[in-house]
Amino acid sequence: MREHESGSGSGGERPRDPEDKGRELAELVDAFRFGMLVNVSSAGELRARPMTILEKRGAATTQDDAHGASRLTFSTSLDNALVADLRHAPRVCVTLQDGYKYVSLTCTARLAQDRARIRELWSPPLEAWFPDGPDSRDIVLIDCDVTFAEFW
Repeated sequence: MREHESGSGSGGERPRDPEDKGRELAELVDAFRFGMLVNVSSAGELRARPMTILEKRGAATTQDDAHGASRLTFSTSLDNALVADLRHAPRVCVTLQDGYKYVSLTCTARLAQDRARIRELWSPPLEAWFPDGPDSRDIVLIDCDVTFAEFW
């Protein structure tokens, strides 16, 4: 994954260690519970949807995860148009914003129906969309593997 920190800095600033930037990105991403998932629809138009982040992989601040968030996971219904869109065009952008904190993640989305993972990631708020619980055949996970990240 490539990372970039944008912003207005003075020309005299010392470049930061990539590991430090990775840790900072991981800490930023770890603070978010929701994100906007932006994709290209089957009609070729950009669509953005607010989504609950179910899982953050690589969003730890350890030496091993120095490159920041590497995957975010969301869920949706199989009959949602988003599923068909992602099968056709899996490149997405996930944006996170809170106050003056901004993160933009370029990702490749993959659909997964791993029952064990769905049970592991299940939480009571998901019942609003999936009243049959974690064994509902309608649930699909969207794993967004980060390929590029920017933050301000």
